[in-house]
Amino acid sequence: MKKKNFSNQTLSSANKKLIKNYDTKESLLFVDRERKDSAYLFSLCAAAANSKFKKKIYLLTDKEKNDEIIKSYKNFGFQNFLEGVNKFQYFKNFVLFIKSFISSIICIIKIKNSNFLWFINFYKINNILFGDLIYDTYIRFNDKYTNPKIDINFFKLLVVCTFRVHLLLKYIKNYNVKIIIVGTEYYAFNDGVALRISTYKKEIRNFTFRRFNKKGYFEILEFDKKVKFTGYNSLQNKLLLKRFSRLKISKSKINEFYNKRKNLKSANLYTRKTFKRANKGLGHKFISKVIKLRKNKKIILYASHALADASHNLGINYSFQDYYSQFKETLINVYKNDDKNIWIFRSHPSSNLNNERQKLLNLIIQYPKKNIFFCPLNVPIIKLSQVCDTVVTGRGTIALEFLCEKKQAILAGVPRYLHRGLNLNYCTKKEKYFKFINQINYLQKPTKHNSELAKKILYFYEMGFFVSKKIDYCDLAKDKQILKVLNIFLKSKVTEKDYKEISNIFKNKLENSNFFSLIRKKI
Repeated sequence: MKKKNFSNQTLSSANKKLIKNYDTKESLLFVDRERKDSAYLFSLCAAAANSKFKKKIYLLTDKEKNDEIIKSYKNFGFQNFLEGVNKFQYFKNFVLFIKSFISSIICIIKIKNSNFLWFINFYKINNILFGDLIYDTYIRFNDKYTNPKIDINFFKLLVVCTFRVHLLLKYIKNYNVKIIIVGTEYYAFNDGVALRISTYKKEIRNFTFRRFNKKGYFEILEFDKKVKFTGYNSLQNKLLLKRFSRLKISKSKINEFYNKRKNLKSANLYTRKTFKRANKGLGHKFISKVIKLRKNKKIILYASHALADASHNLGINYSFQDYYSQFKETLINVYKNDDKNIWIFRSHPSSNLNNERQKLLNLIIQYPKKNIFFCPLNVPIIKLSQVCDTVVTGRGTIALEFLCEKKQAILAGVPRYLHRGLNLNYCTKKEKYFKFINQINYLQKPTKHNSELAKKILYFYEMGFFVSKKIDYCDLAKDKQILKVLNIFLKSKVTEKDYKEISNIFKNKLENSNFFSLIRKKI
């Protein structure tokens, strides 16, 4: 208890200068992520944004009035709080609740007559697509991806999300919201719901912010309606494709980068830590075993995504309802139909951090076959790409990596890096996906041109050229106080001392800071 009191006491009334509520008819809605570190960091970003737009600020939160985070917000200068979803709101907005309950029952009937894919691709509330957000939230917890079904948890989530949408639409109308700032774009909570609404309403702008490693950059994201189909920072975006096409870089420099990356010596701003995590260990024993079995057979790698991740954050253009179902159905298909090739099924590096790997191993045990292997831990992707002929995945970067090596790739959806010059076997329909799988020995091999283009695209993403609005490290470094705040929140554990240091920084007139100036300029 002392720690919580300490943090709030150190935030003196002087900190109220951070948030300024302008007396205007239009407003900015700041959505609480309900985490203490996010409360500090995104309040800073919201204040910087609002110093340009000069709107009245409303803060939306599900937290109770006496929560420690709310006390912090008040010390920052927030005055106008909007209640999120709680039991009292159902009574206050009883008509909206009944409307949400009835429409949820109708939706359940439709799912039973169809399937979850229908729900993901077509379920709308007030003509706004929300099925993907709700489904991704449902499978996020308690390993629901292994057996998604219409149970009490799903129905409750459906009703709550539907009610949340109606409540936010009411707030947006009543308070004339023109700007929405969120801390994350995922899932069917206040953040994801508010962001999705804003992408459907042209009169509302939205912003969220990301910070990449200590010497990286600070990114400002703004989403539009197309993102739900293609994902963010996709080459399907005409402006991003134009930026890529204008990138003038020599083949020698791209190859230099590519070789550094293969030797784990590059700074990867797109795959970040995941690539290095995927290349831990040596894997000599397993690799040697597979090579001995090769003879005249093809070796195919199935590279899974993390199972509980938001399957549709990359867009709804995906053949399966989630990553677990793709793994399971592909495994069953191979078990029934492929005796010729060697298949290696590999869990995502992040799955090794929890029990997801065991879930996949349990599937492999159910379908034992001489030509099916479950990849052991610490077998590097780089070595697998050298011995495997083809990779099968959802929409992972590994397909691009295989193309760089002139190896075939099959994807069950549209990846961010899709380019018409790549020889990618991708699809959005399950039937076509299995057609690719069953004809895997007859797929066209990528050309040298395909490989060179793939390397350039990989360079484009890993070097951070895909980011449209960013503040570079060299510019952040000029503002030592703000840089100190940002670096504190990159730490694995923020201490009592850290919060005291941040609160002292917040006492300054930050609206005159270089950081505020850069935010105003970029947005």
